[in-house]
Amino acid sequence: MALSFFNEAILDRGTMRISTAEMSITRMWSLPPLGVFKVNMDASWHGVDGGGHIGVVIRDSTCRCLAVCRKQICATSVLITEALGILEGCRTALRWSCEDVVVESDSRNLISWLNENIE
Repeated sequence: MALSFFNEAILDRGTMRISTAEMSITRMWSLPPLGVFKVNMDASWHGVDGGGHIGVVIRDSTCRCLAVCRKQICATSVLITEALGILEGCRTALRWSCEDVVVESDSRNLISWLNENIE
């Protein structure tokens, strides 16, 4: 259910393949496979005012940076902030016509939740 919701949320045009195996938590960045784009994101949340920021970087298999974005957001929790970061990363990848992506996040809780709730 979670993956279908995520796919519906990001697919304003085009197609994108994301699967549980591609949602990963890493301590060290590595190149994606040939023909695949890696979407890395990070988020920060300020509990006092509910504000936060997300940052996204998209690189190809030659380590070339295709896109970078930073956005100020409002969210109710760290988990929501991280989820919005992944959503923005996927939307950015679509704008750059990246159809085959690997998504990386340092949010163990979010990745675990997505993996448990994907159909």
